Order: sequence, then structure tokens, then C-alpha cells
Amino acid sequence: ADLQGISQKSCSVLRAMGQLRGDEFVRQVRASIPGEGGAAVRDGVVVANGWYPTAWYRAFYGTAVELSGDRDFARECGRVSVTYDVTFVHKLLFRVLSPETLTRQGAKLFKMYFDPAELDIVPKESKLFHLRFHGCVGFDRNLWMDQWGGTEELVRYCGGAGSRLRLLSGGQDHDTAMELECRY
Repeated sequence: ADLQGISQKSCSVLRAMGQLRGDEFVRQVRASIPGEGGAAVRDGVVVANGWYPTAWYRAFYGTAVELSGDRDFARECGRVSVTYDVTFVHKLLFRVLSPETLTRQGAKLFKMYFDPAELDIVPKESKLFHLRFHGCVGFDRNLWMDQWGGTEELVRYCGGAGSRLRLLSGGQDHDTAMELECRY
């Protein structure tokens, strides 16, 4: 069975889409999302703190990526959506944290967005660590790219402006895991 995800994430992603492509694009996405999830979005049934099937997120992102014509649109949305999820006070705090410290806390936060998925942080050497997302049943490439983009932005907040994330494994359609290498 698919994971459950909290819709707070989709609210910030919709705001990111509006910033990136405009309000008309967001209206098109909302109108075009197929299935039960699309109907719930259009009927205003989705609430920010509600838990919904990951299939709804796949349909949501699949629609947005298709309409955008940009295969990596979900990654950009993930990056920009973090700016809506992270307050000014958090940003100030992040400046004194290392990317490793923040991502360790991010592992706890990940469980707050997707249940029962996991994120493990594996230190490798100075300024290098791996992020291992696993147990993500129902994820597709778009959901993985959202996680990648969000991670990039969080690392940047901690002084990792020149950071590079590299895909080591997984992160594609039907994969339940993804491993990223972060060098900063």
C-alpha cells in the first residue's frame, strides 16, 4: 500500500508553482489533476494538516510536470516550496548549523510529511554525507525530484551555497528508495 502524506507539503508546492509559472498555471493544474485526489483538490476537501494517499501526490505532480513541459519541474518546485515551509526565524537558525546537522533534523521532519517512510543520514568524510530515503512505497520520479530539490535548498540555507547533490541509486518511478550524495 502507498504511504500517507500530509497535505501541508502540497499547499507550499502550489504556492511554489504559482511563483514559478503564475496563477493561471496553478488553475490549470488544479483543474487537470485526475482521479479522486483531483476531485478532492477542486472541491476544497484537502486541508493543510490532513493525511492523504501518496497516489494523490503522484497525480498532482504528474499533472504539473506534464503541463509545464519540464521533466525536472518537480525538483524546482521542491526547492522553492521550502522557502514557504521555512520561516525567517528558521533561516536565521539554519545559518549557524552545518548541512549535516540540519539534514539529521530533516530526517525527523521527513517522517512528519510521509508515514512510514524513513531518511537516514550517513556521514562519509568532512563536508560529505549520504542521504538514504527508504520505505517510500508509491513514490515516482516526480516525488523523488521534489525531495531532491527541497534538500538542495535546506543545505543552501546552512551555508552550503556551492553544494552538489548527486544521485547514487534509486529515485525513479516505482523505486521505494533513493540515495543522494551531498558534498559542500
